[in-house]
This record gives sequence, C-alpha cells and structure tokens, in this order.
Amino acid sequence: MGGYFRLFADWNPAPTTAPTLLVRADEPLAAWSAGDNWRSTYRHPHTVVDTAGDHFSMMEEHAVSTASAVETWIAAEIAQ
Repeated sequence: MGGYFRLFADWNPAPTTAPTLLVRADEPLAAWSAGDNWRSTYRHPHTVVDTAGDHFSMMEEHAVSTASAVETWIAAEIAQ
C-alpha cells in the first residue's frame, strides 16, 4: 500500500472522453464506521457500480459478481 500511496500522491487524472466505470465495494472495511465517508469517488464524468463486499472481498470471494457487474456495464456501453 505504501508504494501505491507514493505512486499516486500527486497524481490528478485528466478528464477523458472515454466511458469510465468506478467499481466500488458496498461494505466498508472493519476499521471504518458506516457513518464515515468511506466510499470511493471520482471527480470526472463516470458511471458508478457498487458491488458486494469490502475493498478486498469484492476481488476475492465476490470476484464473480464484481466481474459480472463490469461485463454488464461494458455490454451496455457497446450497445449504445
């Protein structure tokens, strides 16, 4: 995690015309209380999909439903 913090510390993404998907966990990590502002955000235009699990379990035990959510979004984008 320290490497990611250093890598992205001063990075500010530029706007893009490409469709952008923000996939977020629908459960906070145990260290966060439900009332805290724990959800990821993105300042540029995008679509948000909340998936089952927390930051880690959405990519582990809930990987199938997370992948399905991404595939559904891609299919909808292609159909437009």
